[in-house]
Amino acid sequence: GNYRSTPWRRGFKGRSLLDHLLACAPMSSNSRLKYQIVKCTSEDPDYPSSELLTNNSGTKGWQTAKFCDFPQEIGLQFETPVHLRQVQFLSHQSKIATKIELFTALPVEGAEFRYETTQFKRLGYLSLDSNERSQFQARELKSVYVDVSAQFLRILFHKCHMNRHNTVNQVGLIALNVVGEPLPDFRPLPAPPNPTLVRSPGGHPAATPATAVANAVAPGATYAHRQPHQQPPPVPRQQQQQQRPQQQQ
Repeated sequence: GNYRSTPWRRGFKGRSLLDHLLACAPMSSNSRLKYQIVKCTSEDPDYPSSELLTNNSGTKGWQTAKFCDFPQEIGLQFETPVHLRQVQFLSHQSKIATKIELFTALPVEGAEFRYETTQFKRLGYLSLDSNERSQFQARELKSVYVDVSAQFLRILFHKCHMNRHNTVNQVGLIALNVVGEPLPDFRPLPAPPNPTLVRSPGGHPAATPATAVANAVAPGATYAHRQPHQQPPPVPRQQQQQQRPQQQQ
């Protein structure tokens, strides 16, 4: 799918960015999707992953364990298959991942559907700013626009940006918001054919199309405020930073 990422200001007119994120109403039939956290590779006891389920301004957010190995993983399961429209990450101001990867999965007919055994499809990745320009006072909100159906969302957090405020090498997320709509009449996908039996006209195994990120915009220190359900504004030519499709790293 196409990724369009929009960094946001820390806040506006006395309201915190987190208050604004939680108060914004989704567009039309899209809504904030309820999810369970079915996998978390590590957490700080003072900042457990359950904090991401708290939709109020008092949340402390989730942080990885100190001196953890990367990448770290958060796995979400939605109540039913859903159509994802937007994923929002409110990053910690100093415990910041260098890169976040997204993967999705849907039930397959006749196959066991568990997070640990399902086959995921890679959507792509987004990069986060080191936040040095704000002296680690701002929090960056990345709003990623997608167009994909899923029941599982797998999120990988790669190594952290190093700075004097994060000497224990953690990554932190203050809030995680997912917008879309349920697919109550979804039918499981047919089981994929055995890849060894799928041949191209030339007799060789058929190639699997690669997935990639298109039109990813690199983050910056400050950007104009917009409602999260609106499409991001065009980026001035001198500010555009397009990222070519990346292969799995």
